[in-house]
Amino acid sequence: MLQIVAAVVLAGIGGTVANALAVWQLAGGDPVALAVSPGRNGVAIAVAASLAVILPRVSGVWGWLFGLVVLTVLPSLLARYLFGIGAPWERLLLFNGIYALAACLIYGAIAGRRGL
Repeated sequence: MLQIVAAVVLAGIGGTVANALAVWQLAGGDPVALAVSPGRNGVAIAVAASLAVILPRVSGVWGWLFGLVVLTVLPSLLARYLFGIGAPWERLLLFNGIYALAACLIYGAIAGRRGL
């Protein structure tokens, strides 16, 4: 259980760092401020927790693909409708897709397909 919690937390934070670096490279902005924001990290960890539910229940590559889609779409919807980010959908999906890919890779490296 501790390994899964650690995987979720590190996946969320690692995905946020990857997202911040992508935003910095492609859109400008301060990557450090984006990467260390407690609110961004909290949302990222909460969203990454969905991997612990999805992966043990959806078999094969479909679990990873479903996790990747959830970790891309859910933060994009939150950014647009909850946090009022006015960036175009293409950018939201691109940057959150980078978060999702990094989070999935980190979670998989630590916990594999294990979950709650």
